Amino acid sequence: MTADDAYLLLTQFFQERQAPRRALAALREGVEIGIEIGAKRSPVVECTVFRQGSDVRIERRQPQKPDFVFSLSPETVSVLANDTQDDVGEIGLGIFKEMLTGSVAVRMPGGLLSVLRNGYLEVVATGGPKVAAFLAQTGLSSPTRVIDFLRRLGKR
Repeated sequence: MTADDAYLLLTQFFQERQAPRRALAALREGVEIGIEIGAKRSPVVECTVFRQGSDVRIERRQPQKPDFVFSLSPETVSVLANDTQDDVGEIGLGIFKEMLTGSVAVRMPGGLLSVLRNGYLEVVATGGPKVAAFLAQTGLSSPTRVIDFLRRLGKR
């Protein structure tokens, strides 16, 4: 699968599924998340995900001022889009598991204050008991520990 194919699959994922809309509803309108799709040493497709009203939009462009930037391979996009149900918790687990395996790299250029102010902890909470149990198993059992994790992420 090429990066272009993965971008089309990701676009379909955000347009057709309800879970991304439910999860990202907690974000302030206009907040941008960057996504870079591409294998190492291959061209990267940059796109931006943001909430506009009740819709989640994805555009093929570099984000203006992202809070997070996710870098992933086309194969990882396929796993997340094809191997998860339309459930916020399941998709959240898929993303966290891919992060732990190194298949998804995350940078936090927006800084901790932006993350806290823009609703990201609420997005994590939308994942419900599935995500909470997984985070607890990985040592992120309280908001304080999640914030400490985000601080470390911001220093990457």
